[in-house]
Amino acid sequence: MSRPNAVQWKIACAQEMLAFVKANLFDEVECPKNRKVVGSKWVFRIKRGPNGKIEKYKARLVAQGFTQVKGIDYTETFAPVAKFISIRTLLSLAAKLDLEIHQMDVKSAFLNGDLDEEIYMKCPPGHHAKEGIVWKLKKSLYELKQASCEWYKKVREEFEALGFTRSEADHSVFYKNENGALMIVAVYVNDMLLFSNSMKGIDQLKAELKDCYEMTDLGEVRCILNMEVNHDCAARTLTLTQRQYVKPILKRHMMVNCQTVSTPMQANLRLPKLLEAEVDVKNHQSALGSLIQHLTTPGKVHWEALMRVYRYLRGTVDYKLTYRGSSEAKDLIGFVDADHAGDPVDRRSITGYAFILNGAAVSWASKKQRTVATSSTEAEYVAGSNATKEVVWLQLLLSEIGQLDSGPKTLLIDNQSAIALAKNPVFHSAMKHIGVQHHYICEKFEEKVVSAEYVATGDQVADVLTKALPREKHEMFAKGLGLS
Repeated sequence: MSRPNAVQWKIACAQEMLAFVKANLFDEVECPKNRKVVGSKWVFRIKRGPNGKIEKYKARLVAQGFTQVKGIDYTETFAPVAKFISIRTLLSLAAKLDLEIHQMDVKSAFLNGDLDEEIYMKCPPGHHAKEGIVWKLKKSLYELKQASCEWYKKVREEFEALGFTRSEADHSVFYKNENGALMIVAVYVNDMLLFSNSMKGIDQLKAELKDCYEMTDLGEVRCILNMEVNHDCAARTLTLTQRQYVKPILKRHMMVNCQTVSTPMQANLRLPKLLEAEVDVKNHQSALGSLIQHLTTPGKVHWEALMRVYRYLRGTVDYKLTYRGSSEAKDLIGFVDADHAGDPVDRRSITGYAFILNGAAVSWASKKQRTVATSSTEAEYVAGSNATKEVVWLQLLLSEIGQLDSGPKTLLIDNQSAIALAKNPVFHSAMKHIGVQHHYICEKFEEKVVSAEYVATGDQVADVLTKALPREKHEMFAKGLGLS
């Protein structure tokens, strides 16, 4: 091994092999005739803490699952993970209810899954074995098509055996409430977040989980899914930041010392679609990451707009979401808005909504509508229907864990006509063409699941999710989302 820190990486590989032996993962056998063998490779990763300091050198042996054949080597593949919205919602409740939050990491999690199929794999690089010898896998391994599915089955089985109920809103959230002791667990692959109003309950659950799996107790949560968590029990606040996620991105694109700007996008800027690229496509795609628009044929104006986002990130790297357990924190409330015909190319409208719980946003969206809206009323009505779907889901999650306040949840909309239409749908010629799915909001109004109130455009927090705004409005609405 010639890579830097070779000693640490060799130790990490040895630890991984030891985990395989403990898990009784494989048997070394002669390769059967006419049997396809799955490849294997090592993947190396450095795990860092919230302050960027190296915590662990991690070597993982993975199967080359792309060589597997469906119906022969695997059948089911899907496995849920806890939604980011669920995790933020639970963290906001922790601030309100003063819950303990601890984190556990399952070592070599996928090795716990049982295999129903017969799979043969090449011995890993660096493992000395006789010619013709392969591994016959007895348990699941990372990157096998069915690995995550088999692991989730095992997790669900163990939590239900411990008396937990699986959430119907999020199948990777498990909960139970016994004699006033609330216990909630959110599972994201091998990471587990434990929430409880009883430290005794946390300790008991940790002991039970350690009986099931080999685990690392990370103590009070500090960092989860690239979010740094600071839970101040005395002040009854919980903050989320992404400093250590943003800083390497800025460094990678040489924007660490760039000049900062106060907004991520220039107001009224139009980004056209081009037939040919004007800048280096690979650099643009690398910087753009997971964003979709203007990915394939970027122009100079797109590159400049993208660099502005990085300058904004540089200036707001310390921004945080703050959830509060104080009495002034309100019940779940939604801001809903739409920028009518906001896309200059296809003239589709942009939906924006944000749901605030315990002082800060737990759910938000900024998304182009699928059809062209013929009026601002229609655009706001469609946005309201999309937001209604989200609030119904949030209500289900909160009700399952016993934290849903009674009464309909309020949507704040800055269009009186859209509110009137939702309350009393009148199918006249101007509205008869609206898709059936968008009338979902009317049904939930009748059921008193949601209600709508008018909010002045100047106070419409969701406006920041529909278009670029001047600095004053942008900063005011960001603060309204709980950012500071």
